[in-house]
Amino acid sequence: MLLEAFLKLQTDERDEPEVVIEGKDEVLCGDLARFVAVLKPDSSCWSITWQKRRGKVTETIDTSTKKFSGNAPGVSFENTENKKDGTERYVVTIQSVPSPLFVQWSSKGKNEDVYTPIDCNEEDYKGTLNTIPHPVLVVKKSHHENYNYQIEVTNFFGCTVKQISGLIINIIRQKKEHQFLLKEMGCDELYSQCIKYASTNKALCYFENSPDDGYTNVQFHIQGDLNDYTKERIEHIVEVVADILGCETQEIVYMYYIVAL
Repeated sequence: MLLEAFLKLQTDERDEPEVVIEGKDEVLCGDLARFVAVLKPDSSCWSITWQKRRGKVTETIDTSTKKFSGNAPGVSFENTENKKDGTERYVVTIQSVPSPLFVQWSSKGKNEDVYTPIDCNEEDYKGTLNTIPHPVLVVKKSHHENYNYQIEVTNFFGCTVKQISGLIINIIRQKKEHQFLLKEMGCDELYSQCIKYASTNKALCYFENSPDDGYTNVQFHIQGDLNDYTKERIEHIVEVVADILGCETQEIVYMYYIVAL
């Protein structure tokens, strides 16, 4: 498929400018093509209209439509995995047309202002990948206390930057039945977001503290007064909790409840 691009120049009795159209001469059907019009000397004085021609038919292109426009990359949190070696593995999905030109994980200390690119070859980040469309971040759990993390994805149309907490909050809002936080994360800001969402959407969320007595201590937020819950409703909550924690319902022991303020 040969794609031809034309410029309509409104000269207003001025000398026509020098025009250069940068882009591929031929594009296969289904592929993305990007053209750039370079006008000299003063491009701001000219009105430009892109057109396409098929055979003898010429049509003006509406560059505001999605078909002929592009956006900065979409970045979404896919999942997290707690590894036995004390690390956490974050997987992100990138949606981008055109394909990203640049993908980078970065970190900064809690008291620092600037993010620094992560070296995937460092031992502390072994397993981290800047690959497309599923970049992966692997960090030690203990690092969450001292560092913040973000991913930066750039294409022709812009740059998208997402922090780990922001990515997780997005996935929290997508869940309808129950919301849950990363185990032992200890992030008060993220927990407050869960509570806020659960309170307004009649959802279930939980926060898991570090085990200190041989048990896994888990705090859940539920709507209403537990004393008003039927036996069947409580059993359903226990089943959801067991599903979240990956255990059997008989392994769950109810200890106490605290009224939310």
